[in-house]
Amino acid sequence: RPKRVPTLHAYLAHAGRKADAARALGIQRRTLYQRMAKIESLLARDVDEQQTRTRLTLALQGLDLLDARRKS
Repeated sequence: RPKRVPTLHAYLAHAGRKADAARALGIQRRTLYQRMAKIESLLARDVDEQQTRTRLTLALQGLDLLDARRKS
């Protein structure tokens, strides 16, 4: 997976708290901000909006389920 997926996972898991997400990923906040800017650009969405975060959380859960099915 590209670095963007784990970045988005961490961001959402930490309820949008970028400092906590960066710490969990072991990267600098500046790097996280750059990755999040790229994600927002690709999605053409503001990931700080609650509705967007909810939809992304569901999408990533679906992706995790598909990955788990492939591995079993």
